[in-house]
Amino acid sequence: MSMRLDFGFSRRALAAATIGFGLGIAGPSLAADEATLKAVMFTDLAITDPTFTASTITSNFGFMVYDTLFGIDSKGEPKPQMVDRYEKSADGLTWTFTLRDGLKWHDGTPVTADDAVASIKRWAKVDSLGKALMGAATSFEPVDQKTFKLVLSKPFPLVLDAFAKTSAYTPFIYQKAFAETAPSQAKGKVVGSGPFIFVDEEWRPGNKVVFRKNPNYVPRSDPQDGLAGAKVPKVDKVEWITISDPNTAIAALQNGEIHYLDNPLMDLVPMLEKEPDLTVLRIDPLGQSGMIRPNHVQKPFNDPKARLGLAKLVDQAVLGAAGGVPQNYFTACYSFLGCGTPLSTERGAEAFKKQNVAEAKELFASAGYKGEKIVVLQPTDVPVLSNPTEALVQALRSAGLNVEAQAMDWGTLTSRRTNKGPTEEGGWSLFLTTGFTSGFGSPLTHTYLQSSCEVGTAAGWPCDKELQGLIDQFQSAGTRDDQKRLADKLNEVAYKVLPYVPYGQMPVLAAYRNELKGVQPSGIGVFYGISIAKE
Repeated sequence: MSMRLDFGFSRRALAAATIGFGLGIAGPSLAADEATLKAVMFTDLAITDPTFTASTITSNFGFMVYDTLFGIDSKGEPKPQMVDRYEKSADGLTWTFTLRDGLKWHDGTPVTADDAVASIKRWAKVDSLGKALMGAATSFEPVDQKTFKLVLSKPFPLVLDAFAKTSAYTPFIYQKAFAETAPSQAKGKVVGSGPFIFVDEEWRPGNKVVFRKNPNYVPRSDPQDGLAGAKVPKVDKVEWITISDPNTAIAALQNGEIHYLDNPLMDLVPMLEKEPDLTVLRIDPLGQSGMIRPNHVQKPFNDPKARLGLAKLVDQAVLGAAGGVPQNYFTACYSFLGCGTPLSTERGAEAFKKQNVAEAKELFASAGYKGEKIVVLQPTDVPVLSNPTEALVQALRSAGLNVEAQAMDWGTLTSRRTNKGPTEEGGWSLFLTTGFTSGFGSPLTHTYLQSSCEVGTAAGWPCDKELQGLIDQFQSAGTRDDQKRLADKLNEVAYKVLPYVPYGQMPVLAAYRNELKGVQPSGIGVFYGISIAKE
């Protein structure tokens, strides 16, 4: 159940009680510390390598300290970012890219074409779109210090979209020495080239992540637009403060102890919208889509009948309500390609729009389920996931299944879900997650749809040749009509394979104090371009 404050008598009392609870603030205002922007993100940072994990918080970290070759603007179009200029041959097979002047690593050394090529090759080992791009390439190599060339065996219409990909995994550019390490090895020392520098010695997991302004960052001359254009750091420091209790985080925002709250507790959003000192911003117009991810390599969900049974137990409205999403923000969605995207379709979904416990029991029985323990991972520090997980556990138990919810923080969950072993050896059966709906718009960018049977497939490891074959066909689908026909067929097959079970669409929101200026709907919470007004 969602936690609520009784704001009739205790909101201000709680706000007052939070003064000095660990943020190091001397009084109720942050004006005296105006060069430091304090934010509470939706969860704590556990992993700093965005190629090692698809975790959103690690991707957010990447946008602070790293940079990308291209960035997505507010219209969803890829625009040059680290790249100054590029050329495409008339036949579309040869692409030449030149890095812009002034790019330096945080240790002062220049960013080179060698760094860019090695980083993209590392990213392509784990990302579905990257794999498709490299699969179409005959060569991808540096030409000189600032220039690199991509040669394709066949036209690939999503070259720029690949380099600008925002959703997990994002193709950040690393120093060559690290980029040549395996993606399965989580990164050690962070050396980026982005607008902020990670202050490793001040990182306190479970407490605080600190970034300082990169004084040597040379932004683009064009204005900031989404995740494209100039990335100008306008504050000296950014601190991500960890406050595990969402009500306490909201009180800290109201009381002026923090400036910015990422993904505020959804059932309190209507109250925040009425606060005169605060703004609630929808930072992503398409929001995020909920996914129930089964483990395809272990019983019982290695059997598609069990996955169908799982889908029959899901009531999207119930899970959305459990997450505290206000009715006017929540959308039931039965498209694997995201509702509101050009390829959205509900083909094949009709049988799953109404919960059917009796049919679910029959499907689990036909899958050979005999009471084996089903382990559901529950991230207690992310209410928008934790509470729907409880609702799902109740639904599973209503079908007579032996279910154990194992509580942990999100950082632990992202590590635990990499375990392919059985539950008695630390493995798992189900977890809930969300993904940016904008990344679902093409099967080639949708990480959790991939069913390629390869080692690099995202945790859950679905394997289905028919579904993957349809995904791969999008590489050569030249017209929108061709893509729509494929999308209909893909959605139909996905409801038979069920790489995951959709459970609705919800917004990506941020609440912030009005003294912050320059906050933009960039798709994710970014902190460049933001200043703190003097009182």
